Amino acid sequence: MAAFAVSLSIAACMWWLSGAAIIRHSDGAGGIPYGQYSFNLLGFFNPMFFSRLLPTLPSLPGQYEGFAYLGAGMLALGLLVAADALRKRQLAVAFADWKPLAVISLMLLVFAASSVLVIGSWVVIDLPIKGPLLAAFRSSGRFIWVAYYSLMLLIVWSVLRRLRPVPASGVLTAILIAQMVDFSVAHTRFAVLRANANVAVPAALLDDPHWEILAAGRSHLTLLPPIACGKQAGPYLPFLLFAADHGMTLNSGYLARWNRKATNRYCEELGKQVEAAAWSADDLYVIGADWKDRFEQQAPAARCETLNGYDVCVVEGATPH
Repeated sequence: MAAFAVSLSIAACMWWLSGAAIIRHSDGAGGIPYGQYSFNLLGFFNPMFFSRLLPTLPSLPGQYEGFAYLGAGMLALGLLVAADALRKRQLAVAFADWKPLAVISLMLLVFAASSVLVIGSWVVIDLPIKGPLLAAFRSSGRFIWVAYYSLMLLIVWSVLRRLRPVPASGVLTAILIAQMVDFSVAHTRFAVLRANANVAVPAALLDDPHWEILAAGRSHLTLLPPIACGKQAGPYLPFLLFAADHGMTLNSGYLARWNRKATNRYCEELGKQVEAAAWSADDLYVIGADWKDRFEQQAPAARCETLNGYDVCVVEGATPH
């Protein structure tokens, strides 16, 4: 109970630090129903393009969250244990000590599979739940990890229990090599990702020297509109980095969950600000194609330039705020 209380306290603190306390209960799902990011019942066998030896099986979009491929080596070891159990007619491989873990694993597996039950591409049950309580944990497929590691542990334990130390060591070594070969594709892919992690995408660079001139002395970088209010004026990441480098606020970002009521209110206020020509000299405006005509009509005195493909404007003489 003490360990549970400490774990729960840590989780609650992390939720608070990440901003979960400012999200309304009705917005806890972020618009994603429980069942979309679920565990496919073939998940233990589906490499999802991460295997050199086995083919990828069909699944539904979003079920990558329930990725739980055991690996060719571990699957072979599981078949070996199952065949030995059938041969010796000893199907009960777990003792009483395993039962609590087995119960928890099974419960989490059921939750991971969700109310949209899928085997490969065959949808057995299709009952997505939009209620905020379950949908708050919308990536239910991730809950398979406890069963995933428990199953691997059980298979290895069974080998050690059924074989003498020397044969068991040889079998586990062979399985480890098979796992390494099978997952070599994944290792290569992640190595490439790491190597290119800091390579800037040319389209995302804000390297025109006029950015510095227009940003000088300004406090806000305002996208008209941001992603929450329509077709965004530009991707959030380069502008977020630019704003951070220049000590400016930014009215955009990427969120999994947000306060929809407050967001809608902000979008309405932003639209009214444009219609009323309530411009600020403290703002550096990035104008999207859908808002360009409105901006030009309401801000004829604005000084605009095209920098790195973006329409960027300042309104000199406006009231700072």
